[in-house]
Amino acid sequence: MLAGYRVSLVLAGLLAMLAWRSAGAEDKVPDWFRFDSARPFAIFDAWKELSTRKATICLGENWSVLAGRVENKRGEPVRNTPIELLERGAKSRAAIHLQTDEAGHFVIYSPLSLEIGPRDGSIPRPFEPGFFIVATPGFPATQAGKFYAYKRHGSRWCQPKLLLREQERAFYLLTCDDQSSFDADEFQTFEREYLARKPEPRRPYRAQPRDPEGKPESNARYLDVRVEDESGKAVSDAIVKYRLSGLAPGFQIRATDMDGRCRIEEWHRTHGDRILRGLTIDAPGFGVGPVPFDPNPDTINVVRLAPPAAVLGSVEDHEGNPLATGLGVRYRRFSWIDFETDFASHADGTFRFDRIMPNEEFAVVSGDRRSEWISLKPGESSKAVKLQLALAAAVRGVVVAEDGSLVARGLGLDYGPRMEIGHGLGNEIKYYVGTNNGPWGPNDGRFGFFGLDNRPFRIRVGGWEVDPSEPIQLEPGELRFVRVTLKKKAAK
Repeated sequence: MLAGYRVSLVLAGLLAMLAWRSAGAEDKVPDWFRFDSARPFAIFDAWKELSTRKATICLGENWSVLAGRVENKRGEPVRNTPIELLERGAKSRAAIHLQTDEAGHFVIYSPLSLEIGPRDGSIPRPFEPGFFIVATPGFPATQAGKFYAYKRHGSRWCQPKLLLREQERAFYLLTCDDQSSFDADEFQTFEREYLARKPEPRRPYRAQPRDPEGKPESNARYLDVRVEDESGKAVSDAIVKYRLSGLAPGFQIRATDMDGRCRIEEWHRTHGDRILRGLTIDAPGFGVGPVPFDPNPDTINVVRLAPPAAVLGSVEDHEGNPLATGLGVRYRRFSWIDFETDFASHADGTFRFDRIMPNEEFAVVSGDRRSEWISLKPGESSKAVKLQLALAAAVRGVVVAEDGSLVARGLGLDYGPRMEIGHGLGNEIKYYVGTNNGPWGPNDGRFGFFGLDNRPFRIRVGGWEVDPSEPIQLEPGELRFVRVTLKKKAAK
């Protein structure tokens, strides 16, 4: 009897401990993450509860929210620590980089998945949804700090526990060993060597010749082109890319022969009266980019290439740290550029691209950030271009009628008078997901824009007046929820 009573006491104690642990874990879900029917979209203000903007990110194309708290094995928050979300089943090490805040929290808007799995040694199936999470406690949240953590084996796998799952949101408690292998003196030497690295440039991309697709129906004509240098010497093995808007075939790629010649085709008019022609040249030893072209079918169209120019400068992140990142040159003139003008900055943030087509306006771009427009003379090097990549902002919202009911309408962002910014860098090109946007977003009145900068804009809905009508300006890294009310336009 006594033994049975003791067993009952032990079981009761275990149950009480489990209940206490469960309640304690549940208590670790912050109030700002829980759904509130009185404020259904309050989750989009949740990032304001964090002590650092490095602990939140908006990736874009859905309304899911993934958040968590990283703790050590003693239940203490792992504060201000870089974390990586690694895709399960991904063949390459593509990662999302964040940093926990003072309470160990982080928030990700629009993740690819709400599933965080344990690092249990199993091999994920290809394309299996979800993430692993790795923390690097004690290491700086910089590129040099990240690579130094790899060297010191400073990664700590986080063991996840799902605390809350509500429709489009999930909150996890993640536990890891926070013992750090960071060595401050060694890191100083490592950082100097890392920033001094100048790897060999990659071999430039060159397009392959490509015939026009389809067959001409009528009115086909042929344009003979000769590419030569300033002295009139033929430039052989030059890639000539011809792009048309308003005429078929639209696209074709040719290579010049030993005499610098190639032949391109134009077919019948397909629509409209406006025809845009773009001739893009990629020639060894010269620049790569568009050239002026006014075709004449009755003669040889000579394209004369001058020595290329060079653009140089540096890139830094929103805190002024040097940034090694992908960059590109985009021209204002109508052209056809694939990857020919892609390059990257070095570990210290500096860059140089010496294949600029002279006398053509261009900008250095990274994502949706760009430099001012630049034009260089043959053989000229630019002044140092400084590109700072601010944190991208985002908008989430709903469209409603005056009675408050959700309305499915397409939206756009209006930045005022349209600026002439060049093909591929349009003022209106912003990442969008939402109503009337096909399969890429909800069709219930919700909408979103992401990858935004700090320029003021208005929200427009065709054929309607909207409230708010005043300009909206976002801070770097801000996520703002906007309720758009449609009103009938007043009769003129």
